[in-house]
Order: sequence, then structure tokens, then C-alpha cells
Amino acid sequence: MKTITENQAFGLLTTGISGNTFAQIRTTTDPRMRKTDNPYMGAVKVSSINVAYGANYGNAVNRQAKREDNPNAEEFKPEPLPWGEWIPGLENKALSHKGEKYLRFQLTGVKPEVHYLLEGKEISVDLLRPFLPNRKPSQRQIEHGNAKEVQVRAFKLSSIIGFTLNGEDYLIVR
Repeated sequence: MKTITENQAFGLLTTGISGNTFAQIRTTTDPRMRKTDNPYMGAVKVSSINVAYGANYGNAVNRQAKREDNPNAEEFKPEPLPWGEWIPGLENKALSHKGEKYLRFQLTGVKPEVHYLLEGKEISVDLLRPFLPNRKPSQRQIEHGNAKEVQVRAFKLSSIIGFTLNGEDYLIVR
């Protein structure tokens, strides 16, 4: 496993890749739990996720529509980002928001490996479930007529702890 800095990881992921590339990312994130009466505040979500990186979201939704024989295929046009701005020259890959860099990935459909930790010890998702937000599917894709949602996520660069790209494992050191 190679160790690289956050800046090296950003450079490798944004300039070392052209087009759509498959990878696996490992992240540590805040699960954004409901705070009221929550004895598990401070828990973190640790995930290993298979992703496509550099994919064009609009094209992916339209390809999915074609696979489903959706008569609305080729009509989907993504709206502007709901928050943040694309970093010039890195559209579909990287954005910035409030001075932070984010990388955007398309989920591949392989179920992520997810663990929750509280004070360094694993905790069951069943204990956390009452405090976790419910995820809502893309209303625009539903209106477009797609049965299967194309899911994209933007991860703050500082939440990515490692990744596998082209068969090489990387650990980000901070």
C-alpha cells in the first residue's frame, strides 16, 4: 500500500484519470444523525465503496433510461449543482464549497461495506437506525421515468482515508 498526502491524492484523482474510471474509496464521515435524545452522538461512519469516477451524471441517467427502454431516454438534463461549484476543468470530478474540496463519485450498485464506530469501538447500525436520516431517491429521475436510480455522491476530500485505483492501494496520510 502506498502512502500519499491529501494533495497528492487530489492530483492523482483529478489529473491522472481521463474519462470514467472504476475505483474503490474508503471514507470516514459524520452520519448526520438526529441529535434529540440520541445517546450515540459522536459515532462515525466508515465505508468502503465501489465507485465510478469522472462519469457524466446526465449521460449516465440517459444510458440507464435506454437500458430500461424508457421512452424519455436522451431527454434528461441535470440541473446545476445544488451546492458548491465545479472546479474549472474538473467538471464531473471535483467541486469546491466553503473553501473545501470535494470529489464526486457515481455509486456502482455494489452494496458498500459500512461500519459505525463510537469512541473507537464498532456499534450496531440497529442501535443507530432510529437516529439516521431516511434517504430519498432522486425525484427528477423518478419523473424522468427511470426505475433504477443513478446515484452520485460528493465526498469531502478530508473524509477520504484511502482508495484503490488501477489495482494500486493508496492510504492518505494527514
